[in-house]
Amino acid sequence: MSGSLKAARNGLPSTSAHGVSLTPVGAAICRDNDLVDGVRVLSSSYPRLLATSPWPGHTNYENVIIQHDKFLSGNMDADGVIDNESATLDEPVLKTILRDLKAVSSKLRAVIFPRSENQLIRDWDLWGPLFLCVFIAVMLHSNDGSGKEPRFTEAFAITWFGACIVTINIKLLGGTISVFQSLCILGYCLLPLSIAVFFCRILSLQESYSTTFIVFLRLFVVIVSLIWSCYASITFLYGTYPESRKALAVYPLCFFYISSCCRFFVEVQIKHHFLMQSRISVGTNKAWFSVCCILLWLIGCIFLAVSIWMLVDPRRRISLDYVNFYENDPLLRYAVSLLMAVGICLVAVGLLGCLAALKEATCLIGFCFVAIIFLLISQCIVSALVAAYYDKVNNRLDGYLYNLIHDRYGRQAWVTELLDSVQFYQKCCGSNSSEDYMFSYWQIVHSPGTVYYVPVSCCAQRQDAYPPHNLYPIDQRCVEYTYDRQPEKAVHKEGCYDKIMTWINENCLIIFSVSLIGIPFEIIGLFITRNLFKNFPRFQQVLIELPAAQCM
Repeated sequence: MSGSLKAARNGLPSTSAHGVSLTPVGAAICRDNDLVDGVRVLSSSYPRLLATSPWPGHTNYENVIIQHDKFLSGNMDADGVIDNESATLDEPVLKTILRDLKAVSSKLRAVIFPRSENQLIRDWDLWGPLFLCVFIAVMLHSNDGSGKEPRFTEAFAITWFGACIVTINIKLLGGTISVFQSLCILGYCLLPLSIAVFFCRILSLQESYSTTFIVFLRLFVVIVSLIWSCYASITFLYGTYPESRKALAVYPLCFFYISSCCRFFVEVQIKHHFLMQSRISVGTNKAWFSVCCILLWLIGCIFLAVSIWMLVDPRRRISLDYVNFYENDPLLRYAVSLLMAVGICLVAVGLLGCLAALKEATCLIGFCFVAIIFLLISQCIVSALVAAYYDKVNNRLDGYLYNLIHDRYGRQAWVTELLDSVQFYQKCCGSNSSEDYMFSYWQIVHSPGTVYYVPVSCCAQRQDAYPPHNLYPIDQRCVEYTYDRQPEKAVHKEGCYDKIMTWINENCLIIFSVSLIGIPFEIIGLFITRNLFKNFPRFQQVLIELPAAQCM
């Protein structure tokens, strides 16, 4: 037993005569600043043995440092150091407040001058978001003359909801962020919008200028603040999500600030001057509503033109066909189809809105209001589908394209026709180069006598050629040239991957941009429609009472 006790004293597990390892009762290996059995052990360069000996008189083990009263702060993976200055229980309140204000000011400076660092994520706090949300809420509440609408709570509710959406989205994408970190980032990056709210509030007091000039000046300030907030928040979020999924991670962030701008400025500022003043006549309301309906009709025509172009043009349709077979969920084709449906509905809503304004039909105006809400949601879905498709293509296209070329070309008819069309229009061959067809299924099966090195679609074609079946190469022997002797004028040796990526990204950008064009006009249309719907009964009552008063 003396040998075991000696080993225990030296901080080592003992061994009995039967080869069984003996460790004193309560002993534990402590790697770092962990709390074991209510005792804090300081870290060191090697593990220490923390033990509570059952034998009296043998509690002071060597190489063991025990601290009963003071607990360490910091990360578990960092060396523990007792810092008496970090304790805030005994320090003056003024010192604590000054330290918090210093932290808030440093984060605000980081928003004003965005840098690629994770300061808002590492040392997050909610003081800045609280102050900025209160400031925005006070500005909005003071701007609302009626005081009946919940302006004060909207800033907090929108910020919290946006933080939850951003957190869930990044978590689903495989990132690491908490809801409080998201709230810190979104809240601090509201600083540009707060400045814009204050600036617009000052402009609303300047009645000497023309209303149109003030509106356009406000619009410019809002756009600048929106870009500023989006850029700062994207900079601070860098590193919390996979780099390959940046588009999906950034999309809800930008949508949050766009929605906030539309809510804080479009309704509160522009509507305050044009729609909610009592001096506006019913004719003016009808005129604004008619203009909005005409704009919605034009936007619907644009949606229809773009979607039909994407479906009819062979060069654009191939990208949709590629997606249709490439994934189990053809997101881009769904987005184009939904965009066409939204365009048809916008054209119908525009015509019905003009008819409702002429006939002063309250039911049709209410129907237009509900329809615009659904169309607005549909456009957000279109943009989300495009962003999701862009993320999938960037992650999977390279391997999938090589698999199509090497293993499935010449075996499946739709793959052969699709790749022939792609190689014809893009003037490329293979995934990375024409050598991707070496030892492929197509080369092995379709070269019974003479070895064919590339398909006919990789060759330069005559002007009367048309994919996928009517292919007429300029050089009839272009498929027989070896890879190191292929003439550049006869065979396209460049790979298709980079061209397909550029091609698909271009289509994604077109659809995404078009789907976002109508959102601001639809939001303005919602406010105009609601105002006209609320005012029609009141104006009709006035029109009924006026002739009666004249008769008296």
